[in-house]
Amino acid sequence: MRSFVFKTVLLLAIAWVVLANVEVVNSTARAFRNARATVSAKIDLYQIANLAVTNHEKHGELPKSLRTFIPGSAGLRVYLWRPRATMTKDPWGGYYELVEKGSGFVVLSAGPDRRWRTKDDLGHFRSLTKVKYDKGT
Repeated sequence: MRSFVFKTVLLLAIAWVVLANVEVVNSTARAFRNARATVSAKIDLYQIANLAVTNHEKHGELPKSLRTFIPGSAGLRVYLWRPRATMTKDPWGGYYELVEKGSGFVVLSAGPDRRWRTKDDLGHFRSLTKVKYDKGT
């Protein structure tokens, strides 16, 4: 009888520990997924900015729409980490936007909440001016 009670108490204790830590494991997994998505979006922002700069150098203007520009930019020599057709959307399903700003532009993502102008928005600024310095004599 003692053996049965001991085994039952031990199994209940193990079950309680597992159940108590399920939320911790789940929240950790969510944090890793969010971090992976954020890094993925930052890579996309950088690569979209590279495509836009290359387009600006070739044609003298920024693309009018990223939704048509990125899939159709196959002629540009930029190495992308995923197919261009999927790069118009961020990892959370929202569209990337390109906004001219000062002497350059910003590629933006609304972030995980999919709402613009909130604290989780992501952006990558790229200047279109090339500064040349004199070496001096």
